[in-house]
Amino acid sequence: MRTVHFLKCWPNEYEAVKQGIKRADFRLNDRDYNAGDLLLLQKYWPTLQEWADAHLDEPYGDGEWNPDDAGEFAFKDQLLMVLHVQHGGHFGIPEGYVVLSLAPPVPWSVFTRPETVLAR
Repeated sequence: MRTVHFLKCWPNEYEAVKQGIKRADFRLNDRDYNAGDLLLLQKYWPTLQEWADAHLDEPYGDGEWNPDDAGEFAFKDQLLMVLHVQHGGHFGIPEGYVVLSLAPPVPWSVFTRPETVLAR
């Protein structure tokens, strides 16, 4: 059975996935990810505190960012399939984390298949 994971994705990473530049994702393994799962990436504008907590040196936001959007979703989504899951404890990946290998975005029609289970 395939699971759909709804995930926040900050603007810069969202655009890199959309452009085909980013095809892997390092994440806390709090959702039992499996090959064949789908990730619904939801473009999310972080708050200034979230940005600061991430210790990013790059400027806050991007060209289309508006301070009023902080903490909000942009209602832009991408659906991606997980091709491979590399679990932590190997190859320098910390225990409890995974690196997900991602396929290019898949069509929304995948949602209509009966073997798809939605998870949040």
